[in-house]
Amino acid sequence: MFTSAWAKLAWRTCVVVSVAGCAAGARPLPALDTTHETPPPFEAYRAPAASSGMAAGGGTQMGTGGAFGGSGAVGGVGASSGGDMSTTPSMPVTDCASAPNRALPYGISADFMVQNILSAGGLASVFVGCDDSLPLDVGGDPGDASACPLAIDAAAGDDAGDVDAAVADDAGAPDAGADGDAGNPPGVGPIGDSTSPLSCFAYRYDPTACVAANGGIPVCALSTCWSGVIFAPSGFDGPGVCIAPGAKRIIFKARASRENARVKFGAIRPGLGETEFFLTLTTSWRQYAITIPDDEAYDADPLTAQAGVWNGFSMVVEPEDHVGGTTILFGDVFWTM
Repeated sequence: MFTSAWAKLAWRTCVVVSVAGCAAGARPLPALDTTHETPPPFEAYRAPAASSGMAAGGGTQMGTGGAFGGSGAVGGVGASSGGDMSTTPSMPVTDCASAPNRALPYGISADFMVQNILSAGGLASVFVGCDDSLPLDVGGDPGDASACPLAIDAAAGDDAGDVDAAVADDAGAPDAGADGDAGNPPGVGPIGDSTSPLSCFAYRYDPTACVAANGGIPVCALSTCWSGVIFAPSGFDGPGVCIAPGAKRIIFKARASRENARVKFGAIRPGLGETEFFLTLTTSWRQYAITIPDDEAYDADPLTAQAGVWNGFSMVVEPEDHVGGTTILFGDVFWTM
């Protein structure tokens, strides 16, 4: 949802509303070593170059959320894999055709080291080991959307007074919905059980306080209490990373502290059903795939000052799906053909 140019601008603005104190909230970014896995049907990866961790001054950028009525877009990227590009630093270029490109398959963590937290809905990075046992979250009542006031997103400015698509659960767009991943196009969803990644990211999303402060009904608090994270190589309007043409899928591993945890994953730009997809996670590690549109010019982002991909991987969560809180883990993120 929110694929228009103004929505994309609002989404980007949300990322950089406040960058004060970013370093203090930074979670170290580990290099992802995936030499132990061979995700079918791709050939084995070469070992990625080691990453030194979070760049100085990088880290979490807090946004205000509510700039538009509904969930934001996610992005980010992880470990670098294959080819001599793994040690080439990102460069501010205007045309990726004349610049070094990251070869496919490409792990994003070597370049995408800034975690941009979106909205103030209750998402926080936590230190949880990839193989740690997680207390099981069982959820609660998301509430009845028919009880929501008509002007659900009065705090969202331009959307105020509209019946927001958020109330109808992204109505009209392809969606995993309550029945898992069935609403997604072919190629999107789980592609098999998996062992745990050697390193991963963990986030705790608990919208309880936000929902209580915004009417007390989770489904009605979506426009204020959604949250997410974008993995990027820089802050707003900074340089992107040139990724070789031909990427068709992004594969990654994920699990959650509750069964059937509904989470939106994506990259590149906002676009539910195009570049973002709702998936349902289980409490066990599984490998998932999301698709990239065939005609997606991902190295030519019109709202990025330089060429390249800025949103390498993203995750968005919504309050009605995570009543009482959920811990979400993911890792081994690769762009591939």
